[in-house]
Amino acid sequence: MNVSPDLIHADPTQTLAPSRTLPTKKIVAGGFFLVAALVLAKLVPTIEIAWVSGILMLTIYLFAFEIVSVDVAAASIMVLLGLSSLFASLMGLEQGLVDN
Repeated sequence: MNVSPDLIHADPTQTLAPSRTLPTKKIVAGGFFLVAALVLAKLVPTIEIAWVSGILMLTIYLFAFEIVSVDVAAASIMVLLGLSSLFASLMGLEQGLVDN
């Protein structure tokens, strides 16, 4: 029986890194949330409500499917809302979504 020398000296405490790919269920749910946000954006009366609805759909998706941890998701959404004042003109807004 031939055994590889690498297997003889392998560290048993070493584990394989977890896979970083998203399961199909999360990808399908992400597509559903994207379509729902786009449809909702067409139904709302103002662009501000459309942006807030889109960010709300992103928040729900991140929390429900735990794409990242809850605290990272919350901090990311807060930063995204803060950046809306910086990119207001690109987003079609007169001012940001939240007050600085």
